[in-house]
Amino acid sequence: MCGIAGILRLDGGAVDGRDLVVMADTLAHRGPDGEGYALLGGTTDGSRFVGRDQVNAVATGAPCGFAHRRLAVIDLSAAGTQPMQSDSARTWINFNGEIFNYLELRRELEQHGRRFRSETDTEVLLQALEEWGLACLDRLNGMWAFALWDERRRRLLLARDRFGIKPLYFARGDGSFAFASEPKALLALSWVSRQPDERAIADFLVHSRTDSFAWTFFKDIERLPPGHSLEIGLDAKVRTSHKRWWQIADHVPPRSTSDREAQERFRELLHSAVQLRLRSDVPLGACLSGGLDSAAVLCLARPELVPENRQTFSVAYDSAFPDDESEFIDVTVEFTGVRSHRVAPTSVDLLQDLDRFAYQQDEPVTAASQYAEFKVFELAHKCGATVSLDGHGADELLAGYPYFLPTHLAGLVEKLRWLSAWRELRAFHRVADAGIFANALATGAAFSSHRAMIRAASRFDPSRRVDWVSPRLQRIARSLEVNTEWSPKDRLNRRLYEVFSASGLPAHLRFVDRNAMASSVEARSPFLDHRLVLFIFSLPPEQKLRNGWTKYVLREAMAGTIPEAVRTRGDKSGFAIPAADWFRGSLLSNLRSTFDSVETRRRGLYDQARLLDLLDRHAAGEFNAARPLWRAWTLELWCRQTLD
Repeated sequence: MCGIAGILRLDGGAVDGRDLVVMADTLAHRGPDGEGYALLGGTTDGSRFVGRDQVNAVATGAPCGFAHRRLAVIDLSAAGTQPMQSDSARTWINFNGEIFNYLELRRELEQHGRRFRSETDTEVLLQALEEWGLACLDRLNGMWAFALWDERRRRLLLARDRFGIKPLYFARGDGSFAFASEPKALLALSWVSRQPDERAIADFLVHSRTDSFAWTFFKDIERLPPGHSLEIGLDAKVRTSHKRWWQIADHVPPRSTSDREAQERFRELLHSAVQLRLRSDVPLGACLSGGLDSAAVLCLARPELVPENRQTFSVAYDSAFPDDESEFIDVTVEFTGVRSHRVAPTSVDLLQDLDRFAYQQDEPVTAASQYAEFKVFELAHKCGATVSLDGHGADELLAGYPYFLPTHLAGLVEKLRWLSAWRELRAFHRVADAGIFANALATGAAFSSHRAMIRAASRFDPSRRVDWVSPRLQRIARSLEVNTEWSPKDRLNRRLYEVFSASGLPAHLRFVDRNAMASSVEARSPFLDHRLVLFIFSLPPEQKLRNGWTKYVLREAMAGTIPEAVRTRGDKSGFAIPAADWFRGSLLSNLRSTFDSVETRRRGLYDQARLLDLLDRHAAGEFNAARPLWRAWTLELWCRQTLD
């Protein structure tokens, strides 16, 4: 797990090495264990690895340069230093991520006559690319973003993992192409502007969405989409090739019909995913909420953990906070015998950390719970863990959020299964204590698009209204609709895939990457093992929502493996913090002064009177508007920190 950056001159010029150093410095938190630089394609000295004080690309005429910050996880020796050159001297790699099945791939490559000088997964990836080309990516089980320089062909190749677990951004301008793990490294270049993209702001404020498209909050910066590669060649003339190397629709297996078969296969795949993600040469632990997903990961990992790695990191308050999960955390800790570390962020902590939190995220975040996660990874670092396992992805794959129920009901109605829909609605009311009338109304909206569901919800729930957003941004938001390349036949899987690939998970992956790397911690998500993802998408809706239970196949597969109190838990919280109370009390004056400021008025993103009215009604306890207030507040703070 690292930070990568690089520049390719497209105009025949040479890279300025000082830019590489500045970019690397902005990514120091991603790699505190070392740094490295390479000047590539030079006409005088060729390609070579150089130290920080030797970076002087202008003198060598090198058109390409790599910068790397290292977080050492596999093979802690100097043999893992990057950028890394292949034995053939033909290719150089700048790699961020982990290839979890690197030992198996290494044995296969050795059978092809390949020899290794390190124990790193980086070298395995480098040799696999030389042996099999881009086709090797299909063999990888992991998370990655990398840049590869081909010396002979004078080409730069960028590639990102299947689901976009690891980030990769790029910008073009001033005769150059630049890439980096985070936008802040690109913003360090003089030719990359901070001008915002109003599409991103509109989508964020109206739809509570980020990271759903290739564009970012910055007009000059794009993200390489998941499962895509980008190749730029300098031979004769500059040529760019952008393609999708992997998409889920091409790999979903035939459906399994037997409950027992589905549960056994699910357990087998999740167990394998957890086992692979325990490979580490540094201490590790696990993030633990009181929910099903993190408990499943921890309980499957527990038998393989050495004593010093049996530790968990949680947010826990007390019973006075309705969303506190201490009761279920306690149950899981007692069940597994791990050491439990806990943090309870306060509003004072938030104000003290707000600038650093916003800086690390680069772009606004949709919910206050992301600050809780930020503090959990900070806790993991303080406890000596460099790697942490988590349960990310399970909700998006297995319909873990309550808003998936209306879509499932709509699918049943669509198939004329009226009685099944009614029974499911009543069962969900019993299990999750959810309102029958509200979900029945939402079922009608579920026949429409995500945008229509947002608009319908705002008519019945004043906390979801967006009339406080400027009319200009509302118009822009109405034009934004994600398009997915795969459309499963049943309505629930179609909605799950939209959330997984565009309108939900991509944002969460960005949040967890920034939150973890801010504290130099590598986050690993077993539920995002591509074998498990493909299997889950092959399952029918009834394996995900049944008899009022979300994540049905996971609950059944984990019977006897996780505490029964957690397995049969019907409510859902996550890493929640009491932001609603803070916005009525200790942070109320801060929000009011921000919303009522000259800067906010001049920016023109909001109807200021309606935004202040929303705050007043929340403060009076009429309803909980913490989520929209968080979006407006943190967006304004982001504008002041990043744009002004």
